[in-house]
Amino acid sequence: MNISKRSSALNVIAREKAGLSSNGFWGSVSGEGLDLASLSNSLCAAIDGHIPFLVAAIRIGEPRLFALYVSWALEKRDHHGSETSLKDELNILAKLMAGYLPPKEQDLMRLCIDSGIKVLIAGPGETQNASGPLFGTMLRYTAALLEAQRDEAAKIIFDTQASGVPLKDIYTDIIQESQYEIGRLWFENKISIAQEHYCTAITQMIMAQLYPQLKSSRRNGKTVITTCVSEEQHEVGIRMVADLLELEGYDTYHVGANCPRADLIHLVETRKADLVAISATMAYHLPLVKQIISDIRNSKMSHGVKIMVGGYPFNQVPTLWQRAGADGFAPNAARAVEEAKILTGVR
Repeated sequence: MNISKRSSALNVIAREKAGLSSNGFWGSVSGEGLDLASLSNSLCAAIDGHIPFLVAAIRIGEPRLFALYVSWALEKRDHHGSETSLKDELNILAKLMAGYLPPKEQDLMRLCIDSGIKVLIAGPGETQNASGPLFGTMLRYTAALLEAQRDEAAKIIFDTQASGVPLKDIYTDIIQESQYEIGRLWFENKISIAQEHYCTAITQMIMAQLYPQLKSSRRNGKTVITTCVSEEQHEVGIRMVADLLELEGYDTYHVGANCPRADLIHLVETRKADLVAISATMAYHLPLVKQIISDIRNSKMSHGVKIMVGGYPFNQVPTLWQRAGADGFAPNAARAVEEAKILTGVR
């Protein structure tokens, strides 16, 4: 079975946590020197979770992507705990996958696994703390969100704006940094998924209230379409990019996540877009980013449109945006505005 078909099947299995189901992945594999019956349900479930990330790294041809995932998984286990050894899981995964890959992809898979094991030896990286003139305001805003004080959170944002702080700084130094902090708290198991979703929902509500003030009186005649890949759950970042571009005079069309590729291409064509900005947070979504870019490139009516990408995987691997086929990359919302101007020739 080729890697494309295999990756599709394994992604489904990983989501459904097939475990040792006789009609799932674990009922059909035959790893070299492995007694599958001896593997526990928790071990199989843990390995299932690694599969989409390994497949994405193989398909993109970038072992470092898998190393970054392992670093994330290792740090997450430090906070959440685990019944199994990550090193054992990776070694078992390598043996299981070897039987389904041609020699060239087996070599790349082994490089991915080895890069992950090197991370286990070195340990997870240190977390950087945010700072800046609005750092205290960001912390107060984040605290209001975590305490479910919706009105107080909104008041902090609007009072800050009334004090003369530009909307761009509010977006990048308060809202964006707050999202990073909330994500960190969830990652360290200090808040629940429900709390994280609530905080994000309130932030989106406040952004919607700010939107009418973003429309610049001066327009630059350029059109931008912003989107996430399908199944992407992290939409605030690309929404911020769309809003800040609107503030800079662009006509923006934010379609968010789960927009069918054919419909996205149709929108790019009919709106005669100058730029398409695509966001992906999870490494295993990168093949989808590459496919979207390929579809745009293959559209005769989209000839000349520039493509910019962003998101966690691109921040971690400097040349990844080029491998995906994009024209540019931005590590955050503020830089996205600068990169958009360069790509579209706006001064």
